[in-house]
Amino acid sequence: MLAGKLRERVTFEKLVPAGGDADWGDPTAWIGDGTVWASVTPNNGNEKAGKDGVVTVNSYTIRTRYREGITSQHRIKWRLRTMDILSVVDVDSRRRELVIEAREHPQRNG
Repeated sequence: MLAGKLRERVTFEKLVPAGGDADWGDPTAWIGDGTVWASVTPNNGNEKAGKDGVVTVNSYTIRTRYREGITSQHRIKWRLRTMDILSVVDVDSRRRELVIEAREHPQRNG
């Protein structure tokens, strides 16, 4: 992987228990789990009709240096976007590079 292609800063976040009141259930919160340089490539975008109007969903391929422990239980923050991780692949199983397929949280148009 060429370092010059890693031009974007992305932040991994993980869901952790936030403590709280037993009467209100077990609250959770997303917390930062590291910010890294990455390459972010849009794959495609879809629009579909939902009960709240037209919803746009975009998918991305994110490449970054290998980082231990990143799974589909994490999410990614990039610019003003929040993305769910669909898959994480350790390229060639050499612990050098991760290829992550992610889908942006739906955004309403209009």
